[in-house]
Amino acid sequence: MAILEFPRECIEYGNIKLHSGWRSNAKYDVEKAMNNTLWKTWIVGHIPFSLHYVGIETGGALMAKAAYEEFPTELSIVRNGKLIKGRKPIRPYLLIDDATTTESSLLEAINAIGSMPEKIFVAMDRRIWKRLKLTPIFRPEPAFLLF
Repeated sequence: MAILEFPRECIEYGNIKLHSGWRSNAKYDVEKAMNNTLWKTWIVGHIPFSLHYVGIETGGALMAKAAYEEFPTELSIVRNGKLIKGRKPIRPYLLIDDATTTESSLLEAINAIGSMPEKIFVAMDRRIWKRLKLTPIFRPEPAFLLF
């Protein structure tokens, strides 16, 4: 699968506080990309089939819901490390997040579910330290900063 640069029209620039608590000069707005028909189609077209989609709120949940609508199997949503919609998945499941920087949301979701996913899929991988194996769709701009 080819990894593309994130759509420029969906990048917000400034001094931005990320969910992880880190700050960056760029926010990759997957929610905005999911509201664009072209980018939504591109994103969903790259999400692999799964018997159970688990999305991390909010961008990951939008991606998981769109994949579920394409292939109606099972859907669950995780927010702040708690299952808020659907049932606890039984392996195999696909864990979906919008962007990951520290893996904290991914680890919280895995902990809430109690088992490792078959695969982890993200729109954007911004990690510096990589503990989990995951599949991204987009690559960050080379100039993004974390502080």
